[in-house]
Amino acid sequence: MQALIELEEAFEKIYPTPEFQRELSELLRDYGGRPTPLYYARNLSRFTGFKIYLKREDLLCGGSHKLN
Repeated sequence: MQALIELEEAFEKIYPTPEFQRELSELLRDYGGRPTPLYYARNLSRFTGFKIYLKREDLLCGGSHKLN
């Protein structure tokens, strides 16, 4: 598929540049690998009789499941 070939070529061209590496490092430092918040599921806890907490991975930026 031509669009994917063009995307891959563009990525391979920009990936080794210092500008891209600097921006990538900043994004990973500021957003990647952060702990996910726990949410106390009050209604579910009341229904089951147990204290239930949910790990809210959905609140992180896309792809976060790959970093944790």
